[in-house]
Amino acid sequence: MKKHLAIISTIFISITALTFYSCDEFNTLPLNIPFVVDFSASGASLQDTGTLCVGESETYQDYRDKIKEIKLLKITYRTKSVSPVDITCNIRIIVKRQDNGATLFNQVISNVKPKNYLPPNPPYVFTLSQTELQLFDDYLRLLGDPCFEVTFQAENVTGGNPPYSIEGASDILFEAITEL
Repeated sequence: MKKHLAIISTIFISITALTFYSCDEFNTLPLNIPFVVDFSASGASLQDTGTLCVGESETYQDYRDKIKEIKLLKITYRTKSVSPVDITCNIRIIVKRQDNGATLFNQVISNVKPKNYLPPNPPYVFTLSQTELQLFDDYLRLLGDPCFEVTFQAENVTGGNPPYSIEGASDILFEAITEL
């Protein structure tokens, strides 16, 4: 009988301890909030700009009051179509704060064939520096649901004959830590 009482007591104490002294990890839920900014550039100037507003995400709207922290996880580039198909260029993605135009991200994929990022090929994943991540985090913390201006540029296009045309997308992934 003492043995059963000791087992029951141990189980009860364990459950009580987990309930009252649980880790914060059990009280939070990480959510991915993806955005797609589509680009279509043709002619002599292969440039297009789109806008991304965090507050326009349905996921963000559903959890807005429970979000403790939001941060940038990843920025990618992928091609949807390219003409002529064998062109080579530098692809630049620039992300700026919409409120004051400050540049948060400006990276280039040098001397690349856009066709290399057509499906089923994987997108190009940019390597983010600590400085870039910090700039995004500071802006996200400052406004909560800010807007970004995302610009696509194809520079130094060679190969094939004009007119040139590139349709692509930049996928930007944020992570929100929410309270349960």
